[in-house]
Amino acid sequence: MAKKPNIEDFRKILRKSGGNLTKVAATFKVARKTIYQWAKEDVEFKDAISDERGALVDECLVSARVLALGIPEKDESGNFVGWRERPDGYMIRYLLSTLGRNEGFGEESEDANDVHSDKGIDIDKWIRDNEE
Repeated sequence: MAKKPNIEDFRKILRKSGGNLTKVAATFKVARKTIYQWAKEDVEFKDAISDERGALVDECLVSARVLALGIPEKDESGNFVGWRERPDGYMIRYLLSTLGRNEGFGEESEDANDVHSDKGIDIDKWIRDNEE
């Protein structure tokens, strides 16, 4: 088996490659399965991979947040005048049904086509009503 790098070098390459294990393996000139073997045998390597993937999820959540909430356009007084990027109702529903489960959000509708709850607001209607 190829010589395993020290954990600092491994973390550095993981970060540079965005957690792409194929690229990590190529950098260390080993097979991808060797990376998995290192992680299986050494908890520091396993944790490094987990940490980098967690960081990627965090970055994705930032993008998902922008998609969900949109980017409002405001005038010089701070009043809403329209949308630079409209909120994505599907992303809002997804985030609430996954991240908001502990707060009571989620899939409880008996009718799979009924995407709106009888509580709260109809997000699509709210978006239409608040456009220009």
